[in-house]
Parts: sequence; structure tokens; C-alpha cells
Amino acid sequence: MLNHFMILISFTSLLFLSACNNSSTSTSPGSDSKETSDLDSNMIDISLVHTLDVDFTDTDSITNDTLSVEDSILTQGDFNSTDVTTSGSYVIKEIEGKLYIELSDDFSSSSAPDLFLVLVKREASTLGASDYAGFPDEDILVIGDIINSPAGAIREIPLKEAELANYSSILYQCILYNHTFGIAALTL
Repeated sequence: MLNHFMILISFTSLLFLSACNNSSTSTSPGSDSKETSDLDSNMIDISLVHTLDVDFTDTDSITNDTLSVEDSILTQGDFNSTDVTTSGSYVIKEIEGKLYIELSDDFSSSSAPDLFLVLVKREASTLGASDYAGFPDEDILVIGDIINSPAGAIREIPLKEAELANYSSILYQCILYNHTFGIAALTL
């Protein structure tokens, strides 16, 4: 719990210093004479205004979940199996102006030599296990490197949010053998 307290301390005092025998100044004959009271010239205004912004944070309650950027989540969804058993979910986040896709910690699927995440401009419900080879290049975007261990994998998506809106599905795809292992709908 984060609490902010504003402490305002104000102390104003007027200090008058006066010497009884120096209450006026003397001037030499012939010069402009101006008499000044030592009482006026020795008046001192002492002001102390201090503001403290104190942050009391309960550090015992901070966990990794607390540090996650919940506000940056753009979308999330679940993967469905094709003829290969695949389970798990994804989250797409925007962090410092960049988009990232993160697979859930419990994401699992069969292994293959080159599994990638692929964005597709077609609806998930229209996709089959071997449709990938027929997609024109402008309809797909392979995201990042090969995924050897999918659980908790994170990849940067080289798009802006407005460009991401052009894609409708995410594939967990074996590109070498043209086989889709998992399909997830993508909605923003």
C-alpha cells in the first residue's frame, strides 16, 4: 500500500536587533544627509518552509505479480489443438512502446525441429493443420526466433498496435513440415 503524506512546517519570526546607542547614523557636513534607523536596517525576516513527500511502501507485499505491467495487456487468448495436442495461452503486452507476446508457463505441445509463432491475417476458425504453405507472404508474420521451449517463451512483435489489428490469428507452427500445432484467435 502506497501512502503519501505532505508535511508542511512553517515558522516565521521577525527578529529585531537594535542597539540603543546606534539608533541613527551621522553624516558629515555638506553631504546629503539621510538619517537611517538601525532598527529598520537590522530587521531580519526568518522564514522556514519545508515540504516533505514521504513514501511509505509495504515492501513485504511486493511480489513478481505486483511488478507485472497489467495496464499494458492488449489482448490474451488460448491455443487450440489441431491434430497435435497443444495447450496453453498467450498474452500480448505493450511495454515502452514495443509489443511482446508471452506464452503461458503451462504452455505445452509436441516437439518439432522448427516451431515458431506466426501471425496470420485469417480467422482462426478457417485454419487447418496444413494451411500455412498456401498463405501469401503479406498475410503472415513470423515472430522472432525458433521456440525450443515454449513454456513462458517471450518474443517481440515487430509491429505497432495499429498494424497488429490487421492480424486475426496466431499459429504455433512447424514451418519446415508445414504443420500447425496450435491456433489461437487474436482480437484487439
